Amino acid sequence: MDRAQFWAMVEAARTASRQRVYRQVELAAAQLGDLPPPEVVGYRRMELLAARLGERQLSEVVGDQPMEGRLGDRPLTEVVSLRQIELLAGRLGELPLSEVVGFHRVVEELEAESFRVDLWAAALVIHRMGPVDDFWCSEDTLWGFREWLVEQGRQVYEAAIADPDSLADNPELDESLPWGKGIWGVAMTVYEQRADEELPGLEGWSGDLIGGLEALHALWNDQEGLRRRYPRLWARFRQH
Repeated sequence: MDRAQFWAMVEAARTASRQRVYRQVELAAAQLGDLPPPEVVGYRRMELLAARLGERQLSEVVGDQPMEGRLGDRPLTEVVSLRQIELLAGRLGELPLSEVVGFHRVVEELEAESFRVDLWAAALVIHRMGPVDDFWCSEDTLWGFREWLVEQGRQVYEAAIADPDSLADNPELDESLPWGKGIWGVAMTVYEQRADEELPGLEGWSGDLIGGLEALHALWNDQEGLRRRYPRLWARFRQH
């Protein structure tokens, strides 16, 4: 499987998931009445509707498959990711095992390519763990965020790699970085279920941080440097 095929699968599943989730949230909220004005559209509208449905179970609102928890327990973008992974698992289940392996190879390559100082530094600006104005983003948090970036599709992923400050324009980001919901493991799970053995890992991937830890640590302790490097992210996530 080449990258064009990979991105086509990911984006088709994302689009279908987003349409399904948004439609179901809109329908559920309409039953309650008091909808936002029609000029409030897109992700912002869905956030408002999801907040009004926060006590409803996920499986009631959006799940073809059982989903645990309430709609208000997680950002809506992650709910879309859950449904997207369901769709990808179904599609991978129809493909030859060689294509399942190829899908996972691309995921591994994208995860390696996105493990870079400039993206991690941007995550420092975005991510807040609480009311303290600290600068902290663990490697695990960055891993989950990179999974989420891949799940968004080629345009969002490549824009973030080319210019992490472009993330300031993404309406699905808030001060808690979203986590991907399984694109790293979806092909592995499908392969193991069908082949009754583990999917072999990618040979030759070091997993090293592109740019090096020294560069990251220098930025980590330089608020002014982060502000200059990511002016739009800073204006959105830090100046308030």
